[in-house]
Amino acid sequence: MLYDPAAIGDYAEELYKQAKSAIVFYTLCLSLAGCSFGVCIGTMVWHMLWALVAGAVAGAAVGAYVGYTFGRRRSFQLKLRAQTALCKVVTEQNMADLLKVWSRQ
Repeated sequence: MLYDPAAIGDYAEELYKQAKSAIVFYTLCLSLAGCSFGVCIGTMVWHMLWALVAGAVAGAAVGAYVGYTFGRRRSFQLKLRAQTALCKVVTEQNMADLLKVWSRQ
């Protein structure tokens, strides 16, 4: 198996794509989950239409906030992994150049 810096670049590019969609994905998923939870709690407690709507809105808002927070954290983790991979490629290239210079002396 040979070292291929292009494969690491492709990996980093894929991580950046995932990072772009992580915030939206987590926000939407947890917003829907919060909405469902809010509807259940609202109808169980008061058994009225306004409680259903209020529970849905409140649950969606809390879920969206939590999802956005988780999504930002996940996005940062993915970007950091991509940067770490790219940094390793640059380090390897610099070491190869340094070895070439030393071998000429």
